[in-house]
Amino acid sequence: MIAQLDDLTDAVAAFGLPGALVDFPDAPLMDDDWASLLARTLEARTSGLLQAAVHTDAMPVTDDQREQVLDLHTGTMVQSLFLEALLLATADQLDRAGIPFRVLKGSAVAHLDYTDPALRAFGDVDLLVRSEDFDAAVELLQGVGHRRLFRHPGKGSDRRFGESTTLATADGLEIDLHRRFVLGPYALTVDLHRVWDSSESFDLGGRQLMALDAESRVMHAAFHAILGGYPARALALRDVAEMLLFGCYDDRRLIALGESWQSDAVLARAVRLTWQRFRLADVTRLSAWAARHRATPEQARRLALYETDRSSYAPHSLAAVAGVSRFRDKVAFLRTLSLPDGALLAQHNEQPSRVAWLIRGVRRHAAGRRPT
Repeated sequence: MIAQLDDLTDAVAAFGLPGALVDFPDAPLMDDDWASLLARTLEARTSGLLQAAVHTDAMPVTDDQREQVLDLHTGTMVQSLFLEALLLATADQLDRAGIPFRVLKGSAVAHLDYTDPALRAFGDVDLLVRSEDFDAAVELLQGVGHRRLFRHPGKGSDRRFGESTTLATADGLEIDLHRRFVLGPYALTVDLHRVWDSSESFDLGGRQLMALDAESRVMHAAFHAILGGYPARALALRDVAEMLLFGCYDDRRLIALGESWQSDAVLARAVRLTWQRFRLADVTRLSAWAARHRATPEQARRLALYETDRSSYAPHSLAAVAGVSRFRDKVAFLRTLSLPDGALLAQHNEQPSRVAWLIRGVRRHAAGRRPT
């Protein structure tokens, strides 16, 4: 039944996509299987899609199950509203401090890319700030009472080498503050200047907030789907599908952007996996391009670092060293990796020995570079 639940979880995530050849059961699930599906839906943050499938009778349910879906989705939307209130408050604080930002994922994707924002739930607030503003933004949010959950190794390494940090409010809500899109070798190929040169706005509570432009949002969604965790999360793939099938992006500009970021293999992999997981029959210009795309040996080695359940902070960071341009910066980066403090080791669940921590990362990095 686990395999069937995997298929059903993907069917929920694919609901409403044109050309999706996914099947729902012919009759309501038994209680144990239904409870498992609800748990998966909550974890995947696809309650809006399940609610839509139930509401249109695509997913057969009992009366009790219908009420449970409604309760689950209502709770999810309440959390999203609290997070959007936090987003607006944080936007005010950053504006007053003169710190530019872009809204990533979550609310931005829900309002700009989904046909109905209620279909796209989210679990935190994601913001991008410039590297030179990163430390000031962290201090600002700590100054209003938010608690930083994770630290980067070494003083000053946040704004030089870090990808993001997480801050929690007193109510347990979280803000992910980013200065890059991802950890690892792809962190250093993204042209962040280009990201800040173009943007798209969306309305939230009568206020205009700035997000990435359409092509950058697709690339960020591809990064999140392929580089953000293994195996790829259903909602991350749904974001890719939603943007490509309903969005207002330009194929040529998108492919050119992927190539300029040395990330065309990531984009192609995200598109192929989305079409495969959701069994999308419709062929688009981008899906045809992705089917023809072949990663270079170096691109394949980079992707292998992320597409494994052994993926962790150390090998990704070590792989990124090659992309650090100046020799003294490489030395500084290696120093922060080889001498992290105890708190960092604990939060990444690494071994307490600093040497063992680095050695394990080297081994995983080396394993990721073996031909497959």
